[in-house]
Amino acid sequence: VIYMTKLLLLVLFILIPLTSNAISLNELRNNPTKYKLVYSDSSGDQYVDNDTINVIRYAPPYYVISSTSYLVSYEYNVLSELHNTYFYDYNNNISTLLEKTRSEQEFGSQVTQYAGIKYITNKITIFNYNGKVYQGPILRNESAKIPKILSPAYESAMYSFYKSYNTYFNIPSKIQKF
Repeated sequence: VIYMTKLLLLVLFILIPLTSNAISLNELRNNPTKYKLVYSDSSGDQYVDNDTINVIRYAPPYYVISSTSYLVSYEYNVLSELHNTYFYDYNNNISTLLEKTRSEQEFGSQVTQYAGIKYITNKITIFNYNGKVYQGPILRNESAKIPKILSPAYESAMYSFYKSYNTYFNIPSKIQKF
């Protein structure tokens, strides 16, 4: 009996780290100081885990920050845990582009192409709303992508920069409430 109890405790201690990373929709919604809602539309929400924001590089005009975000898909009834790395180039942020460009059309064209932010999603894990792992973790090895302005990835990058430096990387939109 003692041997079985010790074996059961050992198995539980081994399994605790495997289940401790599970996240549920209720946990995201009920912990606003830990999980910041940075994006919301009719098909989903995106939260950033404040405890995971980490400055990797501070070498102005270049910055690199990593953080974990959670993308809730109401269409597919899942939430995805995204481990992202964001790359910032202050020489190409919106304020700098505004000074460099000669016309509104040129400014608009450049901002929609690249507003100084790129990102890589390093790892994805997909959960159901109750926190049960549905798929993953999936390790990714892709090149950096440029997020569309006001997309979930863009808003997560903007928030991660703001939380790291207490200033906006790009001029905030009316919907950004950091």
